[in-house]
Amino acid sequence: MKISELNKITIDDLVIIPTKALEGFQITLNDAIERRKEKDKNEFLEKLAILADESGVVLEEILLSPPRRSPTIRYRNPDDLSQGWSGRGRKPNWLLALIETGRTIKEFEV
Repeated sequence: MKISELNKITIDDLVIIPTKALEGFQITLNDAIERRKEKDKNEFLEKLAILADESGVVLEEILLSPPRRSPTIRYRNPDDLSQGWSGRGRKPNWLLALIETGRTIKEFEV
């Protein structure tokens, strides 16, 4: 069946079909969708492997590299415990405001 034919099917066309037949079609359709997704994924991986090979990149190193962890929070806002800072990058505004009041950064270490 062509895609253009599928696009012509309306809800009115489907409601005349018995429920059991529609449920069977739904199972078949879900299976077809899963198979298509798997095919698309495999085709993508093949293209990616070719591109990696052409670029001199080892695909497995990229795909299997461990995910980066979030930096550990080293300082916490005592007025709002949802706010923390790892000590990397610029100091957050809440910490700058507290330091301006005369407090030290050591007071906020976790």
